[in-house]
Amino acid sequence: VTFEKKNKNLVEEIECLKLKNETLTSTFQFFQQEQATLSESNKKLITEKSDLQIKLEDLEEASLAWT
Repeated sequence: VTFEKKNKNLVEEIECLKLKNETLTSTFQFFQQEQATLSESNKKLITEKSDLQIKLEDLEEASLAWT
């Protein structure tokens, strides 16, 4: 294999690795955004659960007061 052939193969490999890097970087950024979105949604659901739990406890107390 000639020097030119080896050089060409290395250039092609570098291009391939650059494309893989771009894909992985893009995928990583997507998952970071998705994680942030899910984290925010999770915080809202936790707050909602807490609020509903308080309302349920209030209803249970009111129910006991009526009996």
